[in-house]
Amino acid sequence: MEAIQPLNQQQVLDKIEKFQNGILLWGGPEVLKAYLDYRVIAGGTGKNNSQLFPSIDRLHQAIREDIGLSNLGLENLDTVRLYLKNPSELDQLTEIASQSKSNLEVEGNASSPSA
Repeated sequence: MEAIQPLNQQQVLDKIEKFQNGILLWGGPEVLKAYLDYRVIAGGTGKNNSQLFPSIDRLHQAIREDIGLSNLGLENLDTVRLYLKNPSELDQLTEIASQSKSNLEVEGNASSPSA
């Protein structure tokens, strides 16, 4: 069996561009909005880390709805859990992201001048 080679930076950028073009050409308004929300959160300063997984889930669900599939019965973040080797890892990752957000908020408050 042949080993899978990791993608180089240009290959990753090419795949992202292809995905974005596909979303723009074929995705409905809710898919475009969900993708834009994801991009804002993913490209942020880290203050929105706790929103990253929910934004991915919203994007997946918007794509599913756009192609006529139902999301009825799916739990929050189920579409993200599908990609993990151990789906329960998401709970740990979500907790880490929440702690990171709390730490940033505490640091922000400590550095802001008092009135």
